[in-house]
Amino acid sequence: MIALLLFYPYSGAAGRLDEADEYQAKTALLYNFAKLVTWPEDAFGAADAPFVFAILGSNPFGRSMQLIEGKRMHGRPIEVRHYPTVADFKSCQVLFCSPKDLQKLKDQHPEQLRQGHVLTVGQKDPFAHNGGILYLTFAEDHLAFVINLGAARRTGLDISASLLSLALDVIETDED
Repeated sequence: MIALLLFYPYSGAAGRLDEADEYQAKTALLYNFAKLVTWPEDAFGAADAPFVFAILGSNPFGRSMQLIEGKRMHGRPIEVRHYPTVADFKSCQVLFCSPKDLQKLKDQHPEQLRQGHVLTVGQKDPFAHNGGILYLTFAEDHLAFVINLGAARRTGLDISASLLSLALDVIETDED
């Protein structure tokens, strides 16, 4: 499924895919990426805790994230949350945010990010080079992604070899 989404062309004679369709595709990618990442059991706090996808700051996804609400991930029901500001941030397993918000989170909630085992995802460069784990981008006319394996390891996440093999690039930064 991931390979199909990655190699589906996102531009053509009329130009780039409209924003709603782009974010539906990104929602599907995030859902499928999460299937290929292993979280430690203590990432959830309780046996019946949900698997949380969250957006910090502005929400470019619109309503597309609601498509995965109520499905299951790793045996847990999925919840989708929106945190308007860093001060509102609670816990989650997958967090979509800007590089600026990621830096604020690292400054204000460093232990919550690391000990909460949060898969951070962004779409503005240099997200992965600044400690984010997954950077969504376009390569030629296709959706692509870069993985910061060092950041994933520091947060206790195990990314499958099959996901790593699909990445445009895998980097390993020394810093958070």
